Amino acid sequence: KNRMMSVVDFNKMLLSTTPDLYEVATVPMVYHKPAEAHSIKILVAARQERSDVNPYLPVTSPMMMRSILNCVNEYSPDNMSVQVSNYEYRPVKVNCSFVMKGPNDAGAIALVDLLNNQLKDYLSPWIKGNKLADKKSVTSDGIYSFIKSREYVEVITQFSCELLLAPSQADKEGNETDVVFKMGERINSDTNVAVSPEKTKDTLLKALKPWEMLVSADQHNLAVDTNKGLITSQKETKIGKLMISN
Repeated sequence: KNRMMSVVDFNKMLLSTTPDLYEVATVPMVYHKPAEAHSIKILVAARQERSDVNPYLPVTSPMMMRSILNCVNEYSPDNMSVQVSNYEYRPVKVNCSFVMKGPNDAGAIALVDLLNNQLKDYLSPWIKGNKLADKKSVTSDGIYSFIKSREYVEVITQFSCELLLAPSQADKEGNETDVVFKMGERINSDTNVAVSPEKTKDTLLKALKPWEMLVSADQHNLAVDTNKGLITSQKETKIGKLMISN
């Protein structure tokens, strides 16, 4: 079209020519260093197989990033510096307690673990064949509705979502679990009455920086609410810092 390729052109071209690419964003490096006015960073997220080491992180391989870099360099001006890297991952953590359907509390820990895995799937649309994922924008109300729709959940008694520090920020702060902010909080002390969605304004979950992508926390804060107290999973795992750049 006799014009320089725009950011939108780069993104569309890469998505159309790289089937295993789930998402791409082109960010001017001026966000990081104002002096680099002629530099751009291509942020990429790859589709994952269920059998991958950690399918819940959309990590792009160095080989694919090199291919993307070569493709972009072919169409970019000679004076433009191009970098390709993975997004920084910002974990979303769900806090929820619920009353389990059924006459007793047998298998409560197993249900907590099941819900944890289903939430991880719900928040990971880049996994191939993942039928639980929300393909649209994720909201606190959507997560709440997803939990309520589980066949083993009778009533949700407490709910909120948290955005945690990205791993690179957590390293600087020395704490991987610091909460940036909490949203969509719903609390109900009466376990016989469902938490009303109207009690809170729905909140869109989104990354705080252009180079960030939301991912599921590895372990959500979940519990079965019983007349004997809360039953939780004993797992304590963290998202590893998996970042690759050329």
